[in-house]
Amino acid sequence: MGDDWAQEALAAIRAGGIDDVEAAVVDARPAEALLQVARERDARMIVVGTHGEHPLTGAVLGSVPHKLLHLSRVPVLVVPAAP
Repeated sequence: MGDDWAQEALAAIRAGGIDDVEAAVVDARPAEALLQVARERDARMIVVGTHGEHPLTGAVLGSVPHKLLHLSRVPVLVVPAAP
């Protein structure tokens, strides 16, 4: 299932005119997986989106962007969900 979603995301990104993109399916919790891939690829930044949750909800429940902001050694850009 993860591979299908990754291929669908790649197709959408490429349809938007971006060709230099890769996908990876990692067997780990989301924040841990993103940090792992960022280290492996020597990423200069991690970009994640929100799901429109209230900032306090993410802080209390431990959202992925919130965890990344505290654990990442590279900058994290959090893009708000579309209204």
